[in-house]
Parts: sequence; C-alpha cells; structure tokens
Amino acid sequence: MIEASGNATWIVIPVKRLESAKQRLAPVLPAHARRELALAMLRDVLEAATPVRGIRGVAVVTPDERLRPVCDAYGATWLGEESVSGMNAAVAHAARVLEASGAARTVVIPADLPAVSVAAVERVLAEITADVAILRDRRGRGTNMLACRPPSAIQPRFGTGSFAAHIEAAWARGLTPQEIHSPAFACDVDTPEDLLALTRGACGRNTARWIEHYRAGIESGSNGEVAPSLGAGQTTTWGKEA
Repeated sequence: MIEASGNATWIVIPVKRLESAKQRLAPVLPAHARRELALAMLRDVLEAATPVRGIRGVAVVTPDERLRPVCDAYGATWLGEESVSGMNAAVAHAARVLEASGAARTVVIPADLPAVSVAAVERVLAEITADVAILRDRRGRGTNMLACRPPSAIQPRFGTGSFAAHIEAAWARGLTPQEIHSPAFACDVDTPEDLLALTRGACGRNTARWIEHYRAGIESGSNGEVAPSLGAGQTTTWGKEA
C-alpha cells in the first residue's frame, strides 16, 4: 500500500526481469551468474535506501513477480506491472502511481550501484535543492540518480547519453537542472570492464559475497562458466540475507 503526503519523497528502484539483467556481461558471465549478480546488487541498494531518514518509502518497480518477497523482506513497496517494458516506462509508471498518491518528489536510483550506502544516499538527498537533480555515471554520459519534483517534472530518458538528455528535458520544461556528485553513485556495473573494477573497489556485503565466489573467473578473464551457481547452502535465492 502506498501512502504519501504533500511533502513526501519516495526512492524508486527500477529492476528488469532477472533473466534479462546484465546482458552486456554475457561474454564473461553465464546466465545464472548474471542473475545472482543482479539480485545481490539489488539487495545492496535496498539495504542502502530503506533505512534512509526523511523519506516516505522505497518503491521497486519491476515486472518480475519473483522480486516481491525481496521487497517485503526489506520493507520496500513492490510496484509490479506486467505491461511495463523498459526502464523509462517503469520509471514513468512509478511516477504516475506515486504522484497520484500524493508524493511530492521521486528519486530514481538504479539497482546496479553496489557501492551506495545509507550515508551516501542521505548526503545526495541533502544536496538536492532543484526540481530536477541529476547525478552522472563515472563515464559522464549516463544517469545514476534522477530526482524530480513533482515526480512527473520530466519524462525519464535513461539509456545511451541519458545525462545530456535529462539536462535537455529539464531546460525544455523551463526548469534549471542541478548536478549532484557522489563517488558511491558513480560506479554502475554494465560492462566486463565495470565488473573487473568491481573486484577492486568497495561494495555492499551481498555483492562482496558474489565477488568472492566468482573472483577467480572474473580476474582470469574466463568466458562462459566462470564458477558453479551459488548453491542453496550459500545464499537465499529470494528474500533477505541472514
């Protein structure tokens, strides 16, 4: 159930179906490892977002019904919509639902930012002063956080060159966009190079456990079966980690 008020801020985390996650990593990771990585990073983002002070809630927008228990375990709201296809449609759907419920602002955080922490999220939220705030990825072209007040302030334009597209969309609506900076938000995981960098940097505990299981294969540049799938005794497939 979504409850909001006139000054409510919601964090929105869009998530693909797990079988579709991280396709660009297919040359170096088998399907089961990509699913496990996507789930581990989602858990880390939820662990960083759900305890944040000053927000009304965290909504995970996804067509994947299997993620409902994960949301429940972290106290997040599951916004499932079978007809939603693609990140922009998912974010727009969440904006409509939350704004109709009285939300004043949404803050979109992708599910593949394993270095974010509660403190990092709170620092970013504290810096936001504009109706549209954007945080670019480490390459300077993508968007790793998009804050909109109201949630429908601009149409989401995630994808190639999304940082510039979001800036343009804000100006087109007569809004002055604000750029936010945060090293913890800058590093997403899309490419084999990102994956290798992930093994050398800080990340949340769920992703760290995944790295330790697959580290040898990643660092050796293996293709295909990097390592056997995590077994039932090593991780809980759905739900909160112990």
